[in-house]
Amino acid sequence: VHNNLGVALAAQGRLEDAIPHFRDAIRAKESDGQAHTNLGMALAQVGRFDQAIPELRRALELDPGNATARSHLAEALQKSGRPE
Repeated sequence: VHNNLGVALAAQGRLEDAIPHFRDAIRAKESDGQAHTNLGMALAQVGRFDQAIPELRRALELDPGNATARSHLAEALQKSGRPE
């Protein structure tokens, strides 16, 4: 429920409003890789790369084949000035 609400808010461009819902989804189920991906993407889109990077890394730990998380992690690392 929280993840879906966050997605709906993000789709409306309301990223700051979406972020708490993604966090709530993770609190409800820490192993939800999609919620970690969505949170990481939203954080990166508002320029909070230091918070986005660990979320995207966690998404990849949960699902190493998550191409969306991988590409957004690479972008966040580059924009943060610390490509790995």
